[in-house]
Amino acid sequence: MPLTVKEALTSDLMGMMEKTRVTSFLNWIIGVKIDDKKTWGKYDLNTMTAEKLYKEYGLEPNTIDFIGHAVALFTNEEYLAKPAIGLVKNVRQFLDS
Repeated sequence: MPLTVKEALTSDLMGMMEKTRVTSFLNWIIGVKIDDKKTWGKYDLNTMTAEKLYKEYGLEPNTIDFIGHAVALFTNEEYLAKPAIGLVKNVRQFLDS
């Protein structure tokens, strides 16, 4: 399993189309400032679930597992039904570290 986002994007675990979707998703997260809702774009991260956010980007189940568990460090699937702001915060923390 890749240990970093860069390793994931250069591995053969994802096809080219999925790498494009993941890159788009992560670039959007990089642009999000949690305290500035204008940077959230069309999403309300306080009401939209993490599962719905993933679906907006068309991410595949294996990619969702990787992001949710290896990047965002969620220990179970419960986060999927919770507001997406938690997912975004955790992924941002990973990307910023």
